[in-house]
Amino acid sequence: MDQAVATRVHGMQMVRHLSYAAQITFLSVAGLGVVTSVLSLII
Repeated sequence: MDQAVATRVHGMQMVRHLSYAAQITFLSVAGLGVVTSVLSLII
C-alpha cells in the first residue's frame, strides 16, 4: 500500500517537473521569437 502511494506521488512529482520544464522551454522559445522579430523590425 505504502509502495503504491509512494510510486504515485513520485509519478505526480515527475509530471509536475516535466510540465515546469515544458513551460520554461516554451517561454524561452517565445522570448527568442519576440526578440528576433523586434530586431528584424529595427534592422
